[in-house]
Amino acid sequence: MRKKIWRKTLAVSMAGALALSVIVPVPFSNPVQAAAAEAAPAQVTADWYKTYQTMDGVGAAYAYTDSIHMLQLATAGHQDKVRHLLDLTFSEKEGTGHDIG
Repeated sequence: MRKKIWRKTLAVSMAGALALSVIVPVPFSNPVQAAAAEAAPAQVTADWYKTYQTMDGVGAAYAYTDSIHMLQLATAGHQDKVRHLLDLTFSEKEGTGHDIG
């Protein structure tokens, strides 16, 4: 019996909260004002010959789907296609030269 009363109370409370939120919406953040139209655009200059920081390289993720598809290709007898895809990924001479590490 208590469980039914608790469920009814919860249902009425949720319906009341939903109705109140539709009737009286409460903003969750302050409104944002757009910048004035007269503001001058910012000037950006890039100096391609000045080093600000160095990069080790770029990376990529080959997790989950790629490995599953390659395993399916290899199981189906397409080892040559798998080898070609692996060469495109990891070979420095014939591909992008990614490494594991």
